[in-house]
Amino acid sequence: MPRFNDVSFIVIKDKPFTLGYSVKYNGTEFLVLFNAENKSEVKFDLPEGEWNIVVNPERAGTVSLGSVINTITLQPKDGYVLIKK
Repeated sequence: MPRFNDVSFIVIKDKPFTLGYSVKYNGTEFLVLFNAENKSEVKFDLPEGEWNIVVNPERAGTVSLGSVINTITLQPKDGYVLIKK
């Protein structure tokens, strides 16, 4: 079974239905973000650097769907997976 290290969580105050966590695996850093709020969008402050989007609400894969720096806003019921460039 693979081992993951350096897991850290992102907490957004006053948004109990959001979750973000970062995990490193084989030298690659992943960021997984969820907004389970029913009606409100959520803005996540990202760790330093540029991040490739590989999963968004419409598509999932291993090829970049775009990139983001500094922040990302998730609409209600959205989920994203990002990989650090």
